[in-house]
Amino acid sequence: MRGKAGGVPMRLLWAATGKPALPRGHFLCYRDDAKPAYLVIERATDDPSFSRGVSISAAPNCFGKKINQASGFENWKTEKGIGIGSTLPELLRAYGHPSSVDTDPRDWTVYFPGGRRAKSTRKIMADRRIYIYQPQPGPADLSEAEIGVAHGRVAWISLYRDE
Repeated sequence: MRGKAGGVPMRLLWAATGKPALPRGHFLCYRDDAKPAYLVIERATDDPSFSRGVSISAAPNCFGKKINQASGFENWKTEKGIGIGSTLPELLRAYGHPSSVDTDPRDWTVYFPGGRRAKSTRKIMADRRIYIYQPQPGPADLSEAEIGVAHGRVAWISLYRDE
C-alpha cells in the first residue's frame, strides 16, 4: 500500500483483476469462481479513486454485500513473497514476530465487511489466529497488516493504510 498517502490507484487494481465491475461504495467485494479466492477493496475515505485497504482470502470475506466476479488476484503476494497458502514458518521468516497475535474469535469478525452480522463467521474463523503487524520506523513495509493463519497456513491477508 504505497503511493498517495499510502494508497493504490483504483485503476491499477481494476486492471490487475481483469477489469471487473467497479460498483459504488466504500467496500468492493469480488470472488474468482474458478478458484476459492475472495477479494475486498476498500476505497480511500478522502479520495475514492484510491484504495487504502485490500484483503484477499481463501474463504468468503465480505458479508451482506454484492460480490462481483473478478480474476487474477488469487496469487497476489506481499513484497516478501507471502500469499494465501504460505506456511506460518514462511510468514515468520519473512516478517519476524508480529506486533501482536489475536486469538479471540469474538474479535475476528471485525476484519470482514458485514462480518459481525454473519452467522457463518464463527465457523469460518474457527481455529485461526490473526498476526498483526504495525508500521515500524524505516522504509515502508506492509503499512499495517493483519494476516489470518488457519491450521498453520495463511488463510487471508489484509493490508491497510488510511487516514
